[in-house]
Amino acid sequence: MTDQALPPLPPEAQQRFSVEPLSLIQPVPVQPLTGVANGPDGTNYVVDRYETATGSFLFFLTPEQAKAHGEDLIRRAASATSGLVLPPNTRL
Repeated sequence: MTDQALPPLPPEAQQRFSVEPLSLIQPVPVQPLTGVANGPDGTNYVVDRYETATGSFLFFLTPEQAKAHGEDLIRRAASATSGLVLPPNTRL
């Protein structure tokens, strides 16, 4: 390795461009799984688990959190199916 300076970049390599953040993410097959688990204090939790090719994600939700999350999923699925995109926190 030498301490010589690199040659300057050609003008076309110096141009800036923007990329939408979601365009960098490729779709991955997801297998959602749900279950119930008991906490050490006897509290029941809903287990929300997602298996993907890149890893497994596991969340413990209270029953109230699980209900709110499920309702939000239903709303988002309905709007995605219809093509109607609603602002966050909008309820029909």
